[in-house]
Amino acid sequence: MSKMNADPENKIREVAERIRAVRESVGFTPEEMAEKIDVSVEEYLSYESGERDFSFTFIYKVANLCNVEMTDLMEGQSPSLESYTVTRKGEGTPIARKKGLVYSCWYVKRIILDKCTSFLISGLISAITAIAL
Repeated sequence: MSKMNADPENKIREVAERIRAVRESVGFTPEEMAEKIDVSVEEYLSYESGERDFSFTFIYKVANLCNVEMTDLMEGQSPSLESYTVTRKGEGTPIARKKGLVYSCWYVKRIILDKCTSFLISGLISAITAIAL
């Protein structure tokens, strides 16, 4: 069983404590917060004390007002990148969607380049032949 499911009441109290701490860090009173997020003071205090479960709208408004991420309020930390992969040009895994078809940008460019080169060479040959005659 996950931590969140183990004791939802405790989780609500933890979130409520983070909301109170964020409110205090930005310097708002409970009355100012209630007014700014458009709830009554009593309703706000019931959220902040953990007596009432939070709506998405409430968390969203508090996060925006205090300039923090919603996950900071809900989990106590922002999501972070733990790993990443760098793929250099031309070194990625080839895409094989259908047998016999090649999905590579360089392949298309090569075909276009080959056709342009052939066109230019045939044009030059025609021009040299016309001059020679």
